[in-house]
Amino acid sequence: MAGTNDSVNLAATMQSQAAGDISDLLRTVHTRVPDNSTLSDDDLEEQLIAAEREAMAAKAEYELRNKITHNVLVTNPVLKAVHGNENTDIAEKRLMPLITESDTVAMMHGHLASRLASSTRALVKAEEANIVANQRNRELSQTMLALAEAVKSQSADDIGDQRLREQIKAVESDLKDSRRRMKTLKGILSAMIVGSGINWAADESLVDLVLDDEDD
Repeated sequence: MAGTNDSVNLAATMQSQAAGDISDLLRTVHTRVPDNSTLSDDDLEEQLIAAEREAMAAKAEYELRNKITHNVLVTNPVLKAVHGNENTDIAEKRLMPLITESDTVAMMHGHLASRLASSTRALVKAEEANIVANQRNRELSQTMLALAEAVKSQSADDIGDQRLREQIKAVESDLKDSRRRMKTLKGILSAMIVGSGINWAADESLVDLVLDDEDD
C-alpha cells in the first residue's frame, strides 16, 4: 500500500513538474516575441531564425530537465529498492553507482545529440542561404557587366546636353593629360632607379615600377 501511494505521489510530482516546465517554456517564448510590424524582410528572417534556435535550445533544456527529474524521482528509488535492500549482495550494491553513472552519461549523450541535430539543421539552412546569396551575386555581377559594357560603348558625342557634353570632354582631356604626365614621370623614375646601381631586381615593387609598360 505504501509503495502504491509513493508511486502515485511520484507521478503527481512529475506531472506537476512537467506542467511547470511547459508553462515556463511557453512564457519564455511569449515574452521574447518582438514587434515585427516595422521590420524589413531580411530583419524578419533573421529574427525568425534566431527565434527558432532559441526554441530548439529551450526544447533541449526542457527534455534534459525532464529526464533528470524522471531519473531522480523514479529511476533512483527503483534502483535503491532493487539493489540496495538488505538482501542484496555486495556485487549488486557495487553495481548501483555504475548504473546511475551510466544513466547520467546516457542523458548527457542525448542532450548533446539533440544540440548536434539542431546545429546541423542550422548549418543546412545557412548553406542554403549562402547558395541563394551566391546566385544573387552572380546575377548582380552579370547586370553590372552589362551596364559597364553599355556605358563603355557610349561617348561624349552621344550626350544631348551640350553643356554636359563639353564638361565630359574637358574631363576626358584632363584625364589624358594626367596619364601622359604620369607615364613621363614613371619613365624618369625608372631611369633613375636603373641608373642608381641598386639591385632593383630583388624588390618586386621596384621591378613593377621599372618594367611597367602602361599604355595610354
